[in-house]
Amino acid sequence: MRATTRAANQDSGNPADRRRARSARPAVEPLETRNLLSSGMLAAVNQYGVPSQFLLSPGGSVYYNTISNKLTNPPTWNGWVSLGIGLGGREIAAGTSLVGVTVRPYVELLDDLGNVYFNGQNSSGAFTGFSPVSVGAGLTSISSGTLPIYNAPFVFATNTRGDVFYTQQASNGAWAGLSPVGLGVGAAELAAGVIKLNASPLSYEPYLFMLNGAHNVYFTERNTNNGWTPWSPVGLGVGASSISTISVGNTPMVTLVNGMNDVYSNQETAPGSWAGWSPVSQLNVGAIVETGTVANYTPWTLMVNGLGNLYSSYGGAGAWSNWQSLGTAPPPAAYAFTANPGNAPFAFIIGTDGNDYWNYQTTFSTWHGWIKIDVAPPS
Repeated sequence: MRATTRAANQDSGNPADRRRARSARPAVEPLETRNLLSSGMLAAVNQYGVPSQFLLSPGGSVYYNTISNKLTNPPTWNGWVSLGIGLGGREIAAGTSLVGVTVRPYVELLDDLGNVYFNGQNSSGAFTGFSPVSVGAGLTSISSGTLPIYNAPFVFATNTRGDVFYTQQASNGAWAGLSPVGLGVGAAELAAGVIKLNASPLSYEPYLFMLNGAHNVYFTERNTNNGWTPWSPVGLGVGASSISTISVGNTPMVTLVNGMNDVYSNQETAPGSWAGWSPVSQLNVGAIVETGTVANYTPWTLMVNGLGNLYSSYGGAGAWSNWQSLGTAPPPAAYAFTANPGNAPFAFIIGTDGNDYWNYQTTFSTWHGWIKIDVAPPS
C-alpha cells in the first residue's frame, strides 16, 4: 500500500504539516529492532542473515547468543555469554546499528528502578558494557529502534503517570535528555518504528503507536522541525490489549490483539488517515499475547494461543493467510521473532522446561520445526 505523498513546499504553517513527502520505496538499510513479541525477557535481531538473541534471565541478568557456523545443518550457536549479572530488570529491547561498516547488535535494559541502560558491540565485536540512557525518571516501559543514515538508536518510554518521552543517541554515544511526546495521555503500551521521508537530503523519522488505559490506539510521528504530530486516533473502542508495528512499503502498520483474543491489523493510507481494521487470518483463535510483525515487503505475524502453541500468518490487509502451526514445542515462557534480509522469519522461545529453542523457514511458509539450542541461563 502506497502512502499519499505530500510535496515539500506545501507547508500550511502548522508545525504538524511540516513534514517531507514520503517515498513509497521501502528502506533497505539493514538496521532493525525487534521489541515485537518479546515478552520482555527475550529479544532477537538479524545481522546479515545471522540471527542473535538477548535474554533477560529471571535473576535479572542479561545474556547474548549468536550463530557461530551457519553452514552446518542445523547451524551451530556460540552459547550464552553474560553481558551483566544481577542487574535486575523489567524488560529488554534489541536492535542493530552500523559500527564502521559492520552491522552490530545492541540491547537496552529497563531495570527494576525505572532506569534505562544501553549496551552495544564495538568494532571488534566486544560489548562495551551498560551505560545510562535515562536514570531517575521512573520509567515503566520502552520501545526502541534505529534511524538509518543518522545511524542513531532511539528509545520511547512511559512513566507511571502514562506520559510518553523520547530520547536519541548522538554520534559520540551520548543520549539526549528525555523530551515529551505526550503528557497526560494515559499510555499503557508503546510500539515504535521508522519511516523514510522523500526529501533532499534523505531523511528518516521515528513514529509511535500508543495503547492507552482505555484500550484505544493512537499514532504520532516526528516531523522535520523535531516536533510531534498531533495524536491521530487509529482505533477507538477497539478494546486492544496489546499492539505491535512494522513499516510496510514505508507506511506504518499496527497489529493488535483485542479483548476477544482476536488479531487485527490497520495501515496508514495517508498522513493521519487509516485503512480500517481487518482481521489477521481466522478469528476465534484464542490469541493470548501480543503479535509481532516483521517485513521487508510482506508482513509476517506470529501468535501464541491459549494452549501455548505458536502460529504464523503472512499477507496484508484483507488478505492474510490461514494461521500455520510452527510445530510442537514446550509452552513458551518467553518468545521473540525476527526475519532475515530475504524476509524469512525466525522464531525463538524459552520453554517452560528451561531450554532455548528456535525455528526457521526452509522454504516459503514451510517451517523447519523447533530445534533445541541450549539451556537458558536461570540467573
